[in-house]
Amino acid sequence: ATIRFWLSKRSAVTLEIGRARRTLTLGQGVHTFPWTPPAGAERDYPLRLAAVDLAGNRSVLRLPDLQVRVDRRPPRVEAELRGRRLRWKVRDRGTPSVRLELRLHRAGHVRVRDLGVREHLGSLRLRPRERAWRAVLSVEDVSGNRTRVPLGVLGGPARRTSLAPTIG
Repeated sequence: ATIRFWLSKRSAVTLEIGRARRTLTLGQGVHTFPWTPPAGAERDYPLRLAAVDLAGNRSVLRLPDLQVRVDRRPPRVEAELRGRRLRWKVRDRGTPSVRLELRLHRAGHVRVRDLGVREHLGSLRLRPRERAWRAVLSVEDVSGNRTRVPLGVLGGPARRTSLAPTIG
């Protein structure tokens, strides 16, 4: 979570999230406090922001609780391979990005190509393969939930392959 706030003047600012407390002296303007919850700590965290300026004036703001929930659902994925062009669309609430892997299978061999962290909607051109490989797209969200989508054949003799979108 990122807590963002504005100060009208230089102040000592204390942010309390649950039992954690952090104090900084900050100048006028917009500021942010990044916060990462403890691993596996699915609960609501009370949130309070207090500021004291150089003259001793104090302001306290009680904010709505931060709700930390663990995502246990795999992403919903539509993916398509046309020739060497891979297109995907991911639906996964609360996840800003996903990690993509292309898994290639042929005659008992498996090759894995990391396609990196990507947006929920995108496409990219894959390198040609001299031999035909069965391709599977693996999509993992930030919580580690994974969906695998069979894409069909990649590479081999020059030919166009068109598959209907697959929802995993």
